[in-house]
Amino acid sequence: MTGEQALFWSSALAGVGVVLASLEAALVPRVYGDDGLMGWPVNSVAYARHPWANRRSFRTIVRWLDRLLEARWNSAWAFVRLLAVAPAVVAPGAFGAVGAFVVALVGLLSFVRSPYGQDGADQVFLMIFVTVGIAKAVPTPAVLTTAAAFLGFQGLIAYGFAGLAKAMGPSWRSGEALTGTFGTRLYGSPGVYAWLRAHPAVARWGSRMVTAWELSFPLLLFFPAAVALGYLAIGALFHLVSAFTMGLNTFLWAFPALYPCVWFVYATWPR
Repeated sequence: MTGEQALFWSSALAGVGVVLASLEAALVPRVYGDDGLMGWPVNSVAYARHPWANRRSFRTIVRWLDRLLEARWNSAWAFVRLLAVAPAVVAPGAFGAVGAFVVALVGLLSFVRSPYGQDGADQVFLMIFVTVGIAKAVPTPAVLTTAAAFLGFQGLIAYGFAGLAKAMGPSWRSGEALTGTFGTRLYGSPGVYAWLRAHPAVARWGSRMVTAWELSFPLLLFFPAAVALGYLAIGALFHLVSAFTMGLNTFLWAFPALYPCVWFVYATWPR
């Protein structure tokens, strides 16, 4: 697999996730309304407390954001992002680069509008399409290889640090954090929560197995191909289960979207 092919498959998988996220934004407008939890009037209060709030340039930027992030424009931004996904994935050269940057820019606006409620999937989408945009704008072999390697190493590092964070947390080692997560309103599942409460040993060892898999994920570079592919298959299954039990549907596409570039790094890694 070449760097260009890896970037194509990564952007294609990420594109599916962006389509889902954009449809959610368009179909649930009340959440992003002026009185919604992710509405700009609610979250712009945080910017008023920024150390630069009294600077004229900062106030000018905020006034522009007041116009761009009005609730009435939310569906329009989601529609723009939807239109930009296809060229971002399949179009070469400048047209594809513009599409990728538009996808990234609308995603960045959503971060500005509400830094709360964003998650790792949104960050991965932003990173992928910025990287793909640069690669399409300057499609030299060196840039394509560097871009694919960058996303591949990001995937390795992301899982490794996620595992390290869990390993350092007593509640993750005991399984309490896993059980507690399923007991939350946002990411919870009452049925799974009740079952894990009744079977604490399953929660404990399940949490430890996930931690061990994440911690050892960067080491797949040194494993035989069959074992490395097994690690990726476990990851895909992990995100599939998370999508069904926790409602993390964009996670199903965001992190596995890095797998083609992870495999590119694996294939080119010196052994």
